[in-house]
Amino acid sequence: MTIPNTIKVKDRLPGLIPGHVFRQGPFKFNPQPFGPESDRLAERIIDSSVQEKSLSQFLESPATPMIYCVTGNPDDSKALYFAAYLLAYHVKKTERANPIWHSLYGGFSNPLLDKGQAGDTKPSMLVLSNLTVNSTQAKLEKARDLITFFNRVPRIIVACGEDPISFVTTKLHVPVNGIAYFSESLMKRRMEVI
Repeated sequence: MTIPNTIKVKDRLPGLIPGHVFRQGPFKFNPQPFGPESDRLAERIIDSSVQEKSLSQFLESPATPMIYCVTGNPDDSKALYFAAYLLAYHVKKTERANPIWHSLYGGFSNPLLDKGQAGDTKPSMLVLSNLTVNSTQAKLEKARDLITFFNRVPRIIVACGEDPISFVTTKLHVPVNGIAYFSESLMKRRMEVI
């Protein structure tokens, strides 16, 4: 499948995608190689083709259960917009699509899993946002619970402050099937390493 040159959400899907996501406008999809930022992971370079392949696989089958981690650094504006693009594509290509965009908040309440809610909630896709490298353990556990509970649908994790490989493996401890990383300071970091 051909991947797009520009990430552009044509339908804002009110009620499905939070309005603040559209503060970020369309942008060129130009993935860059990166090295995992976590000291706990072996140093290696993740080639840009991994991100291209991730998007291609999603576009070929937008209803396949998978974990797709999308992160940004220093902020998540492009990551959120990219997740909106994935959600809009899922709605367009999936029969009886019922995606849920869920922003995680502090505290111990987990509305999607609270008694009575979990059985009634049957999303065709789950997007989890409002996660950062400094999120509380309770918030990370909520995310992990949702990722595990809704294991029969695609799950998009949106976070910021770290690359997607480091975030998923050291914060959520779940396998990842697709990644996208939008870093504004990537070139500077790579030059400092060399």
